[in-house]
Amino acid sequence: TKPPAPSLTLPPDQAVSGRKINGLNRDFRVAVSRHDYKDAAAIAAEIGRLLGPDAGYVKKIRAFLYLRQGKIHEAEALLKDMLQQDPADLGAGLNMIVALVKEGRIAAARRLITRLLNEHPASETLLRFRRQLGS
Repeated sequence: TKPPAPSLTLPPDQAVSGRKINGLNRDFRVAVSRHDYKDAAAIAAEIGRLLGPDAGYVKKIRAFLYLRQGKIHEAEALLKDMLQQDPADLGAGLNMIVALVKEGRIAAARRLITRLLNEHPASETLLRFRRQLGS
């Protein structure tokens, strides 16, 4: 089974205040799309300095970057923490599914998909993951 691609759900512009953060978000997405993970990590660090290292959004982009770099255990640790704080966090849940699949933990990924679908029944991504994993 081919693992689904990592997902980064950026918050709406109004949820992240300031032109500086919005520009950094854009720069982060561009760096990741170019596979320039060194630049993406520097941008994520700058966002962390502005929002605080424990901000949920900062953890989310760090976990996303870890997934893209193949640092699955680091990503999973952040995502687990985020899902403990908010079990219905769709972005963290989607990325945790990716981490679980990359580790070969398909049954755990299927359980998480089922749990998240109870909270987000219309999520196209969750429905696609469920089809891909046969859950």
